[in-house]
Amino acid sequence: MNFDYSEEQQLLADSLRRYLAAQHSFEQRKKVLDGSAEVWAKFAEMGLLALPISPDYGGFGGGAVDLMGIMEAFGEALVVEPYLATVVASRIVARAGIGAQKKALLPAVAEGRMKLAFAHTGEQSGTLPEMLTRHAAIETEAIASFHEQLAAWLPRIVYALVAIKVAAGIVSSGVAPRVPADLFIDRRASVGRFLLRRLANYLVLIQSIEAGLA
Repeated sequence: MNFDYSEEQQLLADSLRRYLAAQHSFEQRKKVLDGSAEVWAKFAEMGLLALPISPDYGGFGGGAVDLMGIMEAFGEALVVEPYLATVVASRIVARAGIGAQKKALLPAVAEGRMKLAFAHTGEQSGTLPEMLTRHAAIETEAIASFHEQLAAWLPRIVYALVAIKVAAGIVSSGVAPRVPADLFIDRRASVGRFLLRRLANYLVLIQSIEAGLA
């Protein structure tokens, strides 16, 4: 992948650097730590806000490489305006929003009339201890549910594997297996009857395992 800037990308980044050097000094930045409406309007005028937005909504359809030069200039000048937050949120709207949301939000962002931010927690999330407590409770419930499912399904899986092994042994041998005398099965009984009796014995074993896990 080529990360070299095109002539247009370099010109935009250089133009932005000149503006920030002249209008976004340290002293000016201290006066507007929450961002300046005048600076935001200038960003919109320069096309920075419309750059990552689709042309369908008034933008230029720029990608990551287009934004790299801008973010480098912002970093050099310690820009306090929420450009990155707005770009990230607008990309989320573009990818996951419904049509009405895109039409209402994206053109406004491109024109500099709106700032966006990605809020992944709401006011009802509570304090950090409360959030951690809820998370711990959810994880505990998930672990308990896993243990219950494991206790219920592990014996059945073992039973199925034993049944497959017994059946495979009978099929591969080509002859009726030798029946132990202690099973009290008539040696003239069919292979099917012997298999059912043997599986019944394994079932008793599995039921004993289940009782021990309960």
